[in-house]
Amino acid sequence: MITQYKLEIYKRYNGDPDGCCLSGDEREKTLMNEHDWFEIQELVQKVTLLKQGLVSQAFAQQINQAIQSQTDNEETAKLLKDLA
Repeated sequence: MITQYKLEIYKRYNGDPDGCCLSGDEREKTLMNEHDWFEIQELVQKVTLLKQGLVSQAFAQQINQAIQSQTDNEETAKLLKDLA
């Protein structure tokens, strides 16, 4: 599940998991696994395409459904969309 704190970590290291591994604290390293980094990166890429109008209406709906199901609340979903 993507949380606001995970998005803060993602943003702090500019989406670079290696940066977190090298200079992150133990809490960050424990909280964010490879799956989390991939999941956030994938959604950010999809939202970028959505914002640019490069996806079909059906795919836009899939993206929005994925965001809703993979984030813990509406504020987190908004923060994720703002990263794109």
